Amino acid sequence: PPPPAPPPTNILLIDNGGDTLKFGFVGQQEKPNSILNVTARLRHQFTVLVGDEVQSVQPTQLINTTRSLERGCITNLGNQVQVWKRLLEKMRIQVPLTTEASETFGWKVSRQFGNKKTPIYFPQTMAVVIMLCPLSPRSIMDQVIHVWFKDFGFSHVGLVTTSAFGSIHTATECCCVVDMGWSATQVVPTYKYKILGPIRRQPLGGRHLVGLWKYYCSYRQWNLMDAEFLLEEVHRALSYVSLDLRGELDNAQHNILGKRHFDREYVLPDYQTVLKGFVRLTPWLKKLDDKKLRQERELCNFEQASPDPTGKGRFQRDKTEKTIEKNARGGISKDESGNEDESEDFDSDEETDNQQRKRLLYLKEEEDQRKREIEAERQTLMVSVERFTIPEVIFYPSDAGLETKMASLPQVIVSAIKACPSIYQSALYESIRLIGGACQLSNVKDRLCIELRRLIPSQYDLKIEVASDPVNDAWIKASSWLQHNPFSQWSLSRENYEACLRPRERPRVCQKMLEKQHGRLI
Repeated sequence: PPPPAPPPTNILLIDNGGDTLKFGFVGQQEKPNSILNVTARLRHQFTVLVGDEVQSVQPTQLINTTRSLERGCITNLGNQVQVWKRLLEKMRIQVPLTTEASETFGWKVSRQFGNKKTPIYFPQTMAVVIMLCPLSPRSIMDQVIHVWFKDFGFSHVGLVTTSAFGSIHTATECCCVVDMGWSATQVVPTYKYKILGPIRRQPLGGRHLVGLWKYYCSYRQWNLMDAEFLLEEVHRALSYVSLDLRGELDNAQHNILGKRHFDREYVLPDYQTVLKGFVRLTPWLKKLDDKKLRQERELCNFEQASPDPTGKGRFQRDKTEKTIEKNARGGISKDESGNEDESEDFDSDEETDNQQRKRLLYLKEEEDQRKREIEAERQTLMVSVERFTIPEVIFYPSDAGLETKMASLPQVIVSAIKACPSIYQSALYESIRLIGGACQLSNVKDRLCIELRRLIPSQYDLKIEVASDPVNDAWIKASSWLQHNPFSQWSLSRENYEACLRPRERPRVCQKMLEKQHGRLI
């Protein structure tokens, strides 16, 4: 047997998500760093932008993007290796430049290593833990381990399941983790952090919802088929799950566009005066909102005013307001007795208070008019029923043109729990936990509770919990778990990896890791 490997000096933990990579050193930071898990190329150019470099190009319609994952699994390993290399550069980890991957991609020493203020890490004494989705093919996991050992030169490599860590530090030992990610939704029942066996996957995630936004907006208003990052911001800012779908559709049918309470305008960036889009009310709703604020302000001022039973104070206030209005116009007005008051003499050299007030009011009116003209000229995206009909695909996949036999998210959860032994089912229904970026939609917890209550037996209690930080929850839990468990339980050393590659020992690398972990985390 190979000699025992020395313990690693640092542990790099990576949550390999479909949209972003969450990464950081275990025990050294509370929240992870993140970069986009995507590469892009400018049109008619050979320059490849990786990760966070994609966000430096505006507008994003000028680039062609390539993603590494499909339905949660790595399908483009070459693209994924480039994103990992960018990640290591940001963490100041010096990758060997004599490997096959470095020669293929033309890696060079990064300029970031010239800064002597921060230390440089070497992978020969470090461990890396990759968090992958469940049901990943063994061939993909073997290639991932080979890349981190041979191309990046790490001393220890471990593979764990993202969804399994969503159940750590929960109130009960049983937990049904619903990972609503970018590429797919995974439903993983667990018991003491161990996967019970039946795992269900719904091939719908945030990427499909953004795709529907592209289709509807391009068909009805602007051609935004190439503006994926822009519509992702629109989706995060405006989408919500409806608790009364029929009522809101009736409201949309009986009211014209722009006067519904859920109508909004998204101002598109022109990258000259507006660098980032923002949400605003429609003109009619803004007018209604201003009127309501004005009424509330008048009511507040009326309540704060002292009572005047004689009514003389009210008459005096009305007279003062008319005088101010007359002075602002600079004309002649009549007082209560019918006499005409002559305006002030404007031919004097010095500006009086009335003249200054009139000038300021005139300038303010001009400024407001100019702002209204600028707002009207901006390109806007009118968003109405799309705000809640697009997220409705999670509960009715056939609305997106998918197969009618495809199960909705509540049906997938019920199917996964029913496949577990009966002694666990009651506890699993009481501890459903939502993680992932897609569960940040408003009202998703309440709507899922309504839909599940119709499907599960009445003798079972139902409790759904949303993680406080759904995007980083799995990384934070995994970091805490790795600090209190020895590295030999979750990692494979370079010596054991090379021993598995010998002709006499045919078991694959992942099979060896499964035997070490007893199938708990992967």
